[in-house]
Amino acid sequence: MKQTLIPLSVLCLMLVHAVLAQDPKTFTNKDDIANDGYDIVAYFKYGDPRKGSQAYSVQLPNNTIYLFSSKETRDLFQANPDKYFPQYGGFCAYAMAKTGEKVKVDPTVWAIVKGKLYLNYSKSIGKRWQKKRSQYIKEANENWEKISESFDK
Repeated sequence: MKQTLIPLSVLCLMLVHAVLAQDPKTFTNKDDIANDGYDIVAYFKYGDPRKGSQAYSVQLPNNTIYLFSSKETRDLFQANPDKYFPQYGGFCAYAMAKTGEKVKVDPTVWAIVKGKLYLNYSKSIGKRWQKKRSQYIKEANENWEKISESFDK
């Protein structure tokens, strides 16, 4: 019985640590990789989404890992990360506006508005968001501010 309890308690501690380590402010996959591995600088630099590589990765203090498609985009991020972070932690901009919920995104559905990156759930949602984007950005900003207050508690 004791032999079973020790590995089981170690496993429980590992699971608790894994759950607590995930940053609720950032959309990541099970491996803590943000934006499904897409290079967040590429949207700005090249005007299209590009898959990143583990060879050009940056791990933040909160364990979130960003992948980049080149040394150049990684270096640009490291020089000014706040410039490139997607709005609402990389969650769906439309869902944040409409419901205030953190919904996963399709990294190929994106827009840069006034120097900020916005991602959406699907192409149809992205088209809907584009029609009233100023209104949706305002609403999403208000909802994000409300839910962000709970992150630090």
